Amino acid sequence: MKIAHFVRSFSPTSETFIYDYITRNPLVEQRVFSFQRVNENNRPFAHVTCVPPKKNLWTWLSQKFFPSWHGEHQSTIDRLSQAMALEKIDLIHAHFGPNAVLMLDCALKLKKPLIASFHGYDISSFLRQKIWIDRYQKLFKSIHAITVVSRYQKQILIDLGVQADRIHIIRVGKDLKEFQYQPITKPVKQLISVGRLVEKKGFLDLISAFAILKAKNQLGDLKLKIIGGGEIFDRIAQKIKEYQLENVIHLLGEQPHHVVKAELRQADAFILCSKTADNGDQEGIPTVFMEAQALGLPCVATKHVGIPEVFPMQAQSFLANEGNVEEIATAIFKLSQCTVEELQSITQAGRTHIENEFALDDQIQALNHLYQQLYEQNH
Repeated sequence: MKIAHFVRSFSPTSETFIYDYITRNPLVEQRVFSFQRVNENNRPFAHVTCVPPKKNLWTWLSQKFFPSWHGEHQSTIDRLSQAMALEKIDLIHAHFGPNAVLMLDCALKLKKPLIASFHGYDISSFLRQKIWIDRYQKLFKSIHAITVVSRYQKQILIDLGVQADRIHIIRVGKDLKEFQYQPITKPVKQLISVGRLVEKKGFLDLISAFAILKAKNQLGDLKLKIIGGGEIFDRIAQKIKEYQLENVIHLLGEQPHHVVKAELRQADAFILCSKTADNGDQEGIPTVFMEAQALGLPCVATKHVGIPEVFPMQAQSFLANEGNVEEIATAIFKLSQCTVEELQSITQAGRTHIENEFALDDQIQALNHLYQQLYEQNH
């Protein structure tokens, strides 16, 4: 069985989860089709076919004035279909909703099953645009299967009219051999947060929560490191200065993954305060929650989309309502007051939950089962 994966760009660092599913699955033949290849030295993979999109006045105008259009010239779709036909693929797996819309023509032309994987923005902010609701409805009529990363996202698709038995929850898995659990041995003092510095990550709310703790004389010895780069870096730096938290909150900027892992190991707890952005953009489930809990870190987070699903019952009380800085501050303070014994119980439960629900091998096995099921139905 030969699977054709389609992504517009293969493989940016922000899409490690796609790279893992393609390169760590020895049971099926994997082929990647893309418009461009990036990060090739760090993301080696032999079977990548790049088909640069045809550019004309219409595509230039649509991309300039309608950036969410994602339209492509018919000749680009034809060349992708031809490339897939030459590889004699058995099934097409499109990652992200807009890519699945594009691949629908290829799948119909080649008479091959199509799987779409939705992740975050494609099933949140895009649903505020009628053009994408219409495109998705057309896609849903012909697609063979859909994967999502959470029960929350599954319900969104059901509300859009997709039959529940066509929607499969395939988590973003982690290779837990790379994240060795280390028992916590001291109370929480050093927190760490990791993510792109964009609105939906809630960093401004996090800083406001620290300001509340400061005003209530509840900061104590708490410190926070923030790792990430992005469009609101300057706003975050300014807010830290405004609240006079320069000695408490430290911006480390964007860092390579090995540095992130090292910083996680040195921290006492992880925090991320995700929220729905003004344009409707939402998270899937940030993979750093899996990494942090696998390493043995207690976490503070928000009740945003599928994030509660990554927390064990013992840690649910450290979830604040998204955007509620008072609740975020309360959760941070509560965690800082936990005894070592309480923290050990929380972190052991967190590691077990990640092992049971988010192990990469288990998720690959579930994906392979779906591939095999569709293959048998169409042969």
